[in-house]
Amino acid sequence: MKRVNSKLTTVRIPRELYDVVSEDANSESVGFNTVLTRILRKYVEWDRLASKFGTITISREGLVGFLALANDEELDRLGSSFAKRIVEGSEFWFQASHLGSWLSLFNLMAKHGGLGVIRVTGSGKEKTIHLRHDLQISGSKFFAATIRALLQGSDVKFKIEASQNAITVKLSGAKKGKGI
Repeated sequence: MKRVNSKLTTVRIPRELYDVVSEDANSESVGFNTVLTRILRKYVEWDRLASKFGTITISREGLVGFLALANDEELDRLGSSFAKRIVEGSEFWFQASHLGSWLSLFNLMAKHGGLGVIRVTGSGKEKTIHLRHDLQISGSKFFAATIRALLQGSDVKFKIEASQNAITVKLSGAKKGKGI
């Protein structure tokens, strides 16, 4: 396991918080510190910035239902709007706006917001983005529209394949040094 630079510190926490974290650690067969570090990491990576950016929580079922009500044209419009939020969020979170920062933000949304799992494979200028989600075909169409809106006008060539709960985006011409 990779050794992490850490700082030993002592904190006082309310007993009820200690009990909940201890119970979760025991049920997962991990240490108290592991659960507490995961909680702090989510705060640092997501919660402290998401609240400043106007992020709300919606259940997966609610989002699936919302997206299912939209036709293809509306999903394209929603995807374009979400792409603008990705660009704004990328500038806010990372003080950068390029494909790598968009993917980094989307990865945080997937990780902490429950949107799905994202993986980037490939090397050089040839990359493939794999997004697995549980939002049905309308979710795939929404994410495809988002990525299309992000990449239109760029020098990156792309092909998007959408299925029931996943999309695959094949990129060519992605510039080196932009985080992917």
